[in-house]
Amino acid sequence: MKHASEASPPNPFDLRALWEANGGAAAFGGDAMRTWLDSATRMQAEATAFWTGRASKDMAALTMIGRCTNPAEAMEAQMRYAREAVADFYAEGQRMMRMASEVTKVTLPGMPGAGKSE
Repeated sequence: MKHASEASPPNPFDLRALWEANGGAAAFGGDAMRTWLDSATRMQAEATAFWTGRASKDMAALTMIGRCTNPAEAMEAQMRYAREAVADFYAEGQRMMRMASEVTKVTLPGMPGAGKSE
């Protein structure tokens, strides 16, 4: 028979005990999760806007190439399209990396390099 002064063995299914979580850690984790989900939503909206704009530019380039009357015009239009597409993809990649970096700095303040401006 157990006495009231004896401690109960820890519950092996209690994840809070497993990870030694406390109320403060749980609150931080919830805030971090919401911040990451909000950031993912913003990044998805940004990516959708980028691809919508990119599709319009692609169609315009195809139309321009289709109107060319000689191979030199077609080559110039293709090169212009390629330069602009690469520049657009590079700029979009930079935006995405900046967004990911910002959310990381907010949610992981103790990480090395967090809070430093680039």
